[in-house]
Amino acid sequence: MDRKLMFSSYNNAWCTPQPFFDELNKEFNFTLDPCATPTSAKCKKFYTPTEDGLVQDWGGETVFVNPPYGRQIKKWVKKCYEESQKPNTSVVILMPSRTDTSYFHDYIYSKAEVRFIRGRITFWDMDSEKFKQGDFSGMTPAPFPSMLVIYRSKEVQMPPKITYKGKSYTIEHALDVGLIILWYKDKEGCHYRWVI
Repeated sequence: MDRKLMFSSYNNAWCTPQPFFDELNKEFNFTLDPCATPTSAKCKKFYTPTEDGLVQDWGGETVFVNPPYGRQIKKWVKKCYEESQKPNTSVVILMPSRTDTSYFHDYIYSKAEVRFIRGRITFWDMDSEKFKQGDFSGMTPAPFPSMLVIYRSKEVQMPPKITYKGKSYTIEHALDVGLIILWYKDKEGCHYRWVI
């Protein structure tokens, strides 16, 4: 096992195993992978190292993050926390379980749901010839335990004014005149519609 490669920011040697992601995706329905390559991307929408997910806007997305495990990991954890504060934005990080780090205490502890993964994950080396030929015999579990860090979407507040038949109403006025509003959320975001 090449441990220097393990902590490299730009390689496909430590990609999330597809079956692991698929089970997680059943729960969260991810829409964005912000630290990927065309080979390793788990979502239709993704950012490569050139596009740099750290500088992109993740607002309104359900985000899966398997960050580079080198020195930049603190920046990724900070970014995940900050983006999760945006309306209708959830972020799930697969990362080493290092509860003694400053970034764990600054951005995870008491701020996110944490799931400790039993055993060690065997990551996929998607660039290796063996992998491309379907030979998984040379892959070994990671040298560290892993955890999932989950920042769930905050409840989105209704807008101060909404429009019905071209006329603008505050929520209070709409209720006063007998208009009924259904506020709902789906995969595309939060919406309202009138119930007459």
